[in-house]
Amino acid sequence: MKPLRLTADIDEYLENTHYVGSESKVVSEEAERLCSGLASEPEKVAACFDYVRDCIAHTVDIGESIVAKTADDVLDLEHGTCYTKSLLLVALLRSIEIPSGFCYQRLYEDEGDDPHFFLHGLTAYYSSVKDAWIRLDARGGAKDADAPAVTPELVLDDYLAFEPDQSIGEVDYLEVLPQHPEQVVAILEISSNCIRMIEEDLPTFLDESA
Repeated sequence: MKPLRLTADIDEYLENTHYVGSESKVVSEEAERLCSGLASEPEKVAACFDYVRDCIAHTVDIGESIVAKTADDVLDLEHGTCYTKSLLLVALLRSIEIPSGFCYQRLYEDEGDDPHFFLHGLTAYYSSVKDAWIRLDARGGAKDADAPAVTPELVLDDYLAFEPDQSIGEVDYLEVLPQHPEQVVAILEISSNCIRMIEEDLPTFLDESA
């Protein structure tokens, strides 16, 4: 588990926003359902993470073209990309008063005819048990086919589906942002076809100057 750096005041990692929607009726009800009867923070985080990783499909894996743009959209459609699945996980965690935000990795895709870098989205949350920020990759699906079962113990350490290889230009960004940066939001807003967005339009790095 690597130490992470916050880019804003802690209160911003609990904010309800248009995209996160942690106070929306559907998010609040889903968080309540998932955490019903659970007492400890790790149990609640595990329940939310398990739901987003394993019960919400990745849009591309199911051949869907609709682009989810908000946490509410993901709940409604029951699918999303790494960016919007992380939105939903952040929304669920903030709904139960657990500070959470967004982290990223620059990864290299060498499958197919067009090898390229792309920016991959993660969730990070503050663990009061560990007194540390912990990253969780909710992508799931085909790119994480051998994923272990989610347990309260699993979410007490970084859970990453990919380990960036610096020797080929991949990057593990260690900043935790309270919201997706504009370069991610803009792509979600202008895209009308998710498969084309994933294949052609994803950012290739995190603009840390923004």
